[in-house]
Amino acid sequence: MVNWQITAKTIYCAAVKDEVTLMVKSDGSSRCTAQKKLDKSGNMIPGSQRCDSDTCPHLNEYRDRLFAEETS
Repeated sequence: MVNWQITAKTIYCAAVKDEVTLMVKSDGSSRCTAQKKLDKSGNMIPGSQRCDSDTCPHLNEYRDRLFAEETS
């Protein structure tokens, strides 16, 4: 069991050509500030050039490393 609620790390993301923050919660859920921004009807907000956090190698690697450290 982890002893934290949420952790974050800021990196440069080449996909969006800007800095992004990777966030991981203790329940294993994770997201990135570059995640697609959707309005209330589920449509992408115009002008937001964003990546898909679900397949982001940076986010997945960060989350996996955090939980691996907890089990060792």
